[in-house]
Amino acid sequence: MIKNILKGKRTHDDFYLNEKTKVKEYYKFILSKASKNLNNSDVLDIGCATGDFLRYIKNIYPKSNLYGAEINKNLYKVLSRKKFIKKAYNIDFLGKKKLVNMIIFLC
Repeated sequence: MIKNILKGKRTHDDFYLNEKTKVKEYYKFILSKASKNLNNSDVLDIGCATGDFLRYIKNIYPKSNLYGAEINKNLYKVLSRKKFIKKAYNIDFLGKKKLVNMIIFLC
């Protein structure tokens, strides 16, 4: 696995394709730190795999506008079929295209 990491191969991504959807405790923790109600807000999850955290957000804030970005093409295919997501992106923010220099998260 270390060799794969050094080569840039992400071996853990396929795990998410077979995982059953369930609410994880860290979903609750992250949302507890949000400083405002997310209804009518735009929310972008970078590296969102198949969108399970976004689904959790939608259940709590049904009027939120959800966007997901995922680099893995197989995970992106699953993500892009989710009806609760406004837009899904198959993109590498920090890779070869270098779309951004820094990502800042605000809550």
